[in-house]
This record gives sequence, structure tokens and C-alpha cells, in this order.
Amino acid sequence: MAREALKHRGILTNTSGNISISTALVLPLVVLSLGLGIDFGYLTLQKRRCKGSPT
Repeated sequence: MAREALKHRGILTNTSGNISISTALVLPLVVLSLGLGIDFGYLTLQKRRCKGSPT
């Protein structure tokens, strides 16, 4: 019953903002992954420098 009312209003059939919503949900994960990758690389470099290995 409620689903039919939403479909009648066009809420369930409207797909105009799908890319925006998907981007808003995925972008924080991408930024977090990028930050972790950079941080891990920096820590690995510091670990090598502490051991005296040439870079």
C-alpha cells in the first residue's frame, strides 16, 4: 500500500540523482584508502631510514 503511494508520487521511479548519491557514499572511502596508502608508504620509508638502508 505505502509502496504504491510512493511509486505514484514518483519517488521510487525517479533516478535523476543516482550518480550524486553514489559519489557521496563512495568518495569518503576513496579518500580514506588514499590516506592510508600514503601513510603506510611514509611509515615504510621512515622504517627503512631508521634501519640505515639506502632509499
